[in-house]
Amino acid sequence: MDILQEVSAKIEGYLKNAYGEEGYDKVSETLFVTRKNTTFVYIYIQKDKEREESVVICRAAVVKGARLDKPLLYNLLRMNNKNVFGRFSIDEDGYILLDHVLLGSTLEEKEFITSIFHVGVIADEMDDIIIEEYGGLTAVDDLMENF
Repeated sequence: MDILQEVSAKIEGYLKNAYGEEGYDKVSETLFVTRKNTTFVYIYIQKDKEREESVVICRAAVVKGARLDKPLLYNLLRMNNKNVFGRFSIDEDGYILLDHVLLGSTLEEKEFITSIFHVGVIADEMDDIIIEEYGGLTAVDDLMENF
């Protein structure tokens, strides 16, 4: 069993314990999805290119299509300084993302489930605030529009 399979099996066990069989989806060996209110939290497992290690990325797409002006970007940077769980970024498609990265080899259940919980809660709270001030759609609404 390689390092990605080991971490994947560990994550699947943690998700089953926390959310039950129906509380998450296993999209592939290295991608899981769960939901927190209006937010999907994606769990990506990736191999570290430099060493024999894996990283686990807990990611929520928060908003798509917001006006990416200076006040919003400044506020996202300020929130990055405050958040213990997660950092905001913007991808090439204009999504505002919230990521929290964990080390795969030392991943423990409590740490992992806490990360998912906080990424989901922060994204769910921030999507309404960002949309009210800067426009756009929640990532879930964007997904439903394009489904």
